[in-house]
Amino acid sequence: MSAPESRSATVALATTPTTDPSRAASAVLPSLISNATASSSTKPDVARPASAPAGVCQSTPVKRKIAGLAETGMASPSVSSKRSRLASTTAPLLRVEMVDSLFVSTSFIQDYILLKTTTEATDQLTIGETDRAVSILALLASYPFSLISELPDDPRTYQCTQQDFSDANFPSWFCKLGNCIMSTFSENQTYNARWICSKDISLSGKHNNRVRPDFVLTSSLGIEKDISWSSVLIVGDHVSGRASLNSALAQTIQYVQQVFLAQPFRSAVIAVLTSNKTASVSFWRFDRAGGIGSFDLEYSSTKKQLLEVVLCLDALPNLDARALGFHTQSISWGPSFPLPEAENCQFIATMDKHTDYHRNLSEEDCSTLGQVEPNTTNPIALQELLFVADGLISRGTRVWRGNFLTSKETVAIKYSWRSTCRPPESLSYSLAQQRGVIGLAKFISYDSYETISDGVRGGHMPASEEESSEDYNSFMGSHDRTFSRLVLGTIGTPLASLDLTPLEVAQALLAGLIGHASLFFEADILHRDVSPNNIMFCRDPIPISNPRPPICGKHTSLRGCIIDLDYAIDVKRIGPSGAHDRTGTYPFIAIDILRGSCPHRYRHDLESMFYVLVWIACYPTATSSSIGASTSSREIFSVHSGSQKRSSLSHSNSSALRRSRKTRNLFKPTLYTTPTSWPPHDPLASWRLADEQTVARNKATSIVSWPEEFEKLLERFRPGYEPFRDAARRMRKVLWHYVSWICMTFPEQLEESKETVTAEQVRPGVPNLEAFAEAREILEELVSSLEKDLPQKVEKLTE
Repeated sequence: MSAPESRSATVALATTPTTDPSRAASAVLPSLISNATASSSTKPDVARPASAPAGVCQSTPVKRKIAGLAETGMASPSVSSKRSRLASTTAPLLRVEMVDSLFVSTSFIQDYILLKTTTEATDQLTIGETDRAVSILALLASYPFSLISELPDDPRTYQCTQQDFSDANFPSWFCKLGNCIMSTFSENQTYNARWICSKDISLSGKHNNRVRPDFVLTSSLGIEKDISWSSVLIVGDHVSGRASLNSALAQTIQYVQQVFLAQPFRSAVIAVLTSNKTASVSFWRFDRAGGIGSFDLEYSSTKKQLLEVVLCLDALPNLDARALGFHTQSISWGPSFPLPEAENCQFIATMDKHTDYHRNLSEEDCSTLGQVEPNTTNPIALQELLFVADGLISRGTRVWRGNFLTSKETVAIKYSWRSTCRPPESLSYSLAQQRGVIGLAKFISYDSYETISDGVRGGHMPASEEESSEDYNSFMGSHDRTFSRLVLGTIGTPLASLDLTPLEVAQALLAGLIGHASLFFEADILHRDVSPNNIMFCRDPIPISNPRPPICGKHTSLRGCIIDLDYAIDVKRIGPSGAHDRTGTYPFIAIDILRGSCPHRYRHDLESMFYVLVWIACYPTATSSSIGASTSSREIFSVHSGSQKRSSLSHSNSSALRRSRKTRNLFKPTLYTTPTSWPPHDPLASWRLADEQTVARNKATSIVSWPEEFEKLLERFRPGYEPFRDAARRMRKVLWHYVSWICMTFPEQLEESKETVTAEQVRPGVPNLEAFAEAREILEELVSSLEKDLPQKVEKLTE
């Protein structure tokens, strides 16, 4: 896609701009657009949003990564109406994700659909474009069925002849119009695509949560009932009933998420929104940083903007793969491209020496990094998609199982959109390997590709309204992302898998604890994101080449490892003050981090390990049917139940910042009231759904200070995990034991005292290494007890 200068204004659809594709615009209005139609020549009011300083990474403790956790006890979303789908668990989370990230640009059509270059970019149609649109309309007017008609008293003036804009009839009419436009110049069509009315079709797919777009552009030519999300090129929504554009966008982002889930190499998704009140349509493009859209186009006649709409519907099926939103840089597709879920696509893995990051390393570190020659290539075949993360504005992690074509070595390939304000996790892996860390996945190679700002959005920046340009640049400085690939040589089963036995879970927890400790105590790397998806069980023991008793005890091998160093930090370079941004997977974040009371310490990761133990012992619940019943170690496609992103909304005195009640409610997080006890069907629901202060309060009281309530939670442990109860009791004391049976949280101070902790302590008077040794002993005894019980259980099964 070319990169012409932006000539247009953008309107932020929420409170602060988050990101917007190419040609972003020059003015921002922190409010969602109402139903009022703005022409492409309309310039919106301007208000400066509150943005993060450039270069400051805006981490949040409420991330969508909980999506990867296998869960049960959650009711399936209803499919009876759009309203019920919007009330589902996923919809409000997606809406919160999109806060401050939506823009409207007057140059969207030229930049994203017609793909005009800088020299030819203009808001006016060229003679050639006008002639093409008129030719298409003339053909449509000649068809026997009524789509377009020519005004008898005004030659070359055409109008649409749709009967109504009702939900029942309009989507089919729109699809017929789009297909007829495509057929006029079918010899130039890039894909064998077609528009279909999908409002009554359940699109198939492993991640389908039963949302139904009103219409889609699909590459599938099969029967309509067999259409899958993997074939969807463009999604469409007809704004129905009393719904506003606000609710339509909230609905549309659910469809967009389904496309991202079904198509692992999709970097952007185009959406079409039509109105049930007037002949108006808008076009949108969503990526991992948000979305940008056009102003409404009135297509009632050529006296309005029918020519522009016809050109858009003519151009969309002919966009090349990159413009349509596919990543094409690191993979090669088969002849039937696009083939989003192809398992036989191959790519070339480049062994990267991380030369861009040597400036961040000491001279000693640099001497041993990059043992493989740069630009060495070795083709890898992707064999199996193991993990797909939910969400839109996120890393969008995908993990594949693959193998080198030459050596046949099995590897794990991780694709993700990492924040550009963070160093790549490959740097942490390299440092860890150089410093002899055990219990960590083997690092092979790392590569990075396009960024959202320059690649996905074409490098477009506001060209006018200097203040807005500063806002956008500041925002992108802290919210831009890079598409990256990490190749690891260790393949295992995530702790979140439903296939693991209690013994295997305990072995993996022990290995994860030791690997995490080795990272911190031997390599000065703090993980900061301990979760069930980041601890792996390995069926083949991983030998420890150089055992160090303070860390690994008497173990000479481990049955697992720890992974995912995206949010890891090198504490030796950051210094004793720690990291001040908050990270982690929401249910497992430590109390102090949720409260924002101190920097991230070792004790907080140890606390997260405790929450992982409790979580795995509780889920899946034994009292309800499993949503993820089909989930296995080979199909880790779990139901999302992430938590909500808390937003600090800017409230300026400017009239432009005043928002309607509907707008405020659309992206307002829904607070979850903590139950007085642990619900049998979903005991830790509040850890996912409540705001961070509520979750912190729940953990501080019901886990730390209230032993009776903690015992009630232990009763919720599922069958087979009864031995984990005593381990949880002992781990609780490792973290918060004070005197007698009392447990409590402790404030941090620089100087040691009886009722405070320092940065190097887990609880008063107990340094980090000593607390780790206590936790390791607890898990060792848990593993030992489960191993002793195993022969008896096997004997009972064989009787």
